[in-house]
Amino acid sequence: MGFTAITTEVKEGVLILRLNRPSRKNAFNHEQYEECIVALAQAAKDENLFTGAGDYFSSGNDLANFLRADSTDTTPAKDLLTRFVNAFILFPKPIVAAVNGPAVGIAATILGHCDLVYGSETCSLHTPFMQLAQSPEACSSLLFPESMGALKANEMLLLGKKFSAREALKANLLNEVFTEKGDQFTEKVFAIARQLASYPPEAVQLSKRLIRNNRRLALLDAVNKEEVELLGERWVSAECIQAVMNFMSRRQKASL
Repeated sequence: MGFTAITTEVKEGVLILRLNRPSRKNAFNHEQYEECIVALAQAAKDENLFTGAGDYFSSGNDLANFLRADSTDTTPAKDLLTRFVNAFILFPKPIVAAVNGPAVGIAATILGHCDLVYGSETCSLHTPFMQLAQSPEACSSLLFPESMGALKANEMLLLGKKFSAREALKANLLNEVFTEKGDQFTEKVFAIARQLASYPPEAVQLSKRLIRNNRRLALLDAVNKEEVELLGERWVSAECIQAVMNFMSRRQKASL
């Protein structure tokens, strides 16, 4: 199947899934969400390397999504986000993330569902939910406090602090930070994914299933649903609509 918002390439037993909207800093629009869901469903037989094209890993949600959204019916958007997060939660094989640049919003929170996460020196993680009058997603309300402790998680999820690569490493959001940049960085992470792909696949898959057992999957599913329901309420709130409009106005003025 041909994709436009992402690219996929199978190389030495590893599927490389690359976000491919560099002109929009790989911001997630509806098409990119859907293509990621389809690609992950097709790739269940391969190890995965997840990265972005250009200087950004992803700038998060394309705010044009909000401008096109129905002002009262959030059901399609909630369904899309639920399916996208579930595609990561339920993926049976290891996912290795190569965070080649800034990861904002959903691009940062979805990393909690990857099995190994490596960052470049230029990467950062940022979840500006409060600035946009929104709330955490992708189970980050559970996974971030578990990874870094409640106080540090509150800095990111409530205060909106941007974590540098080294701060994210210290907060247990990254496995390692590499000094290599561009293609050299991707190749460095690819070597790790290739090593993982060389192991007996049944042992790897069964071990991941043991680590992320049925009780854990049920908890993640419940948290995902709870977060999405709250987000649906936030998206149609006067507070959120005004915050998004203010952000878009500031960005438009800055580009003049």
